Amino acid sequence: MATSSDAQASAETGLSKKQINRAVAGVMTGLLLSALDQTVVSTALPSIVSDVGGLENLAWVITAYLLTSMASTPVWGKVSDQFGRRIVFIVATSVFIAGSVLCGVALVLVERRAAEPVVPMTLFRLRLFSLGSVYSLVAGLALFTGVVFLPVYFQAVKGMSPFVAGTAVVPTMIGVGFASVYAGNRMSATGRFRIFPVLGAVLLVATLLPLGFIDADTPSWLMILLGMVLGVGAGFTLQPIITAVQGVVAQEDIGAATAAVSFFQRLGSAVGVALLGAILTSRFASLLAERGGAALGVNEKSAGSVDTIRTLAPQQRELVVGAYGDALATVFLTVVPFAVLAVVLSLLMPETRIAADASVDAPADNAPEPETVSEKEQ
Repeated sequence: MATSSDAQASAETGLSKKQINRAVAGVMTGLLLSALDQTVVSTALPSIVSDVGGLENLAWVITAYLLTSMASTPVWGKVSDQFGRRIVFIVATSVFIAGSVLCGVALVLVERRAAEPVVPMTLFRLRLFSLGSVYSLVAGLALFTGVVFLPVYFQAVKGMSPFVAGTAVVPTMIGVGFASVYAGNRMSATGRFRIFPVLGAVLLVATLLPLGFIDADTPSWLMILLGMVLGVGAGFTLQPIITAVQGVVAQEDIGAATAAVSFFQRLGSAVGVALLGAILTSRFASLLAERGGAALGVNEKSAGSVDTIRTLAPQQRELVVGAYGDALATVFLTVVPFAVLAVVLSLLMPETRIAADASVDAPADNAPEPETVSEKEQ
C-alpha cells in the first residue's frame, strides 16, 4: 500500500519506491566496498612503507591519498552534473577497483621478491592449491550464511529466546562433527578426498535452494533439518580440502599452505556475512515500505531489535515477521549461485591419493612425492 510520503518521494524524484531502494542498495554496496578496501590497505600500510623506505614515509602516503581524494571530489561532482550520477558512479567504482587490483599486485610482487614470503607464490602453480583456495573462499561464503542467519530466523521470525534458538542450531553442529569424522575415516581408508568436496557443495545447493523460499510460516522442524544437512555439507567441505592440500605441497610449505586455505575460508565468511547483512537490511526495509509499514508506524529502525519485535502489536508484529522471513529467503537465495560455483570448482580438482600413515607433524624422511589419479592413469 503506497503512503503519502512514498507518493511525495516518487513525485519529487520521478522514481518508484522500488527504484529508490535499489539505488540506495547500490550506494551502500559501493560504500561497503570502499570500507573493506580501506581497512585492508590501512592494516597493511605499516608493512608496505617499511619495505619502500621506512615508517617515516607513512604520513606521505596518507597525505597523498587525502590530497587526491580532496582534489577529485569536486571534479566528480561537476562531471555528475553534466553526464549524470549513474555513469559517474560506475566509472568511479571501476577506477577504485582498478586501484585495488594494483594494490594487490604490488603486495604480490613484494611477496615474490621476499626471501621468506608469507604465502609462497609457487604454491599457486599447484592446481589443487589454486582451485582449493578459490573453493574455500566460495564455500566459506555460502556455509557461514546458514550458520549466521539461521539463528536470526529462529529469533526474529519464530520468536525463540536465545537459548532455544541456540538449541535449534545444535543439530547443525552435530552434522559438522559427524561429517568431519566420517570424511576423515574414509579418506584414511581409501586415500581419496575429492568425493567429499563435491558432495559437500551439492549438499550446500540442496540446502540453500529450499531456504531461498522460506517464509514466516515455514515449520521450525524443517528449518532445523535443513540446518543439519547444511552442517553435514560443511563437514564434507572444509577439512578435506585442507588435508588434501597438505598432501601436495612440500614439507617446508605445509604450514603456509594450511594457513592460506584457512585464510580464504575466513575471508569468504567475512565478506559474505558483511555483504549479505547489507542485503538483509536493504530487503527488509524495502518489504516494510512496500507492505505499508509506515501506515502501521513501523520501519526498519523501530523493528530492528528482536526484543522490540516481541513487544509489537499483533498486526505490526505480523508485518515485521513476514518481512523478516521473506528478506532472509532473499539472502539464502542470493548464495545459491556461489554454492553452484563451488560444485563446479570441486569437479575440476584433481584427485590426490592421501597416504593413510601420513603425518604432518612427523613425516617420513623418504616419503614419496604425492601423485594424482589423473597423472597415474595417463
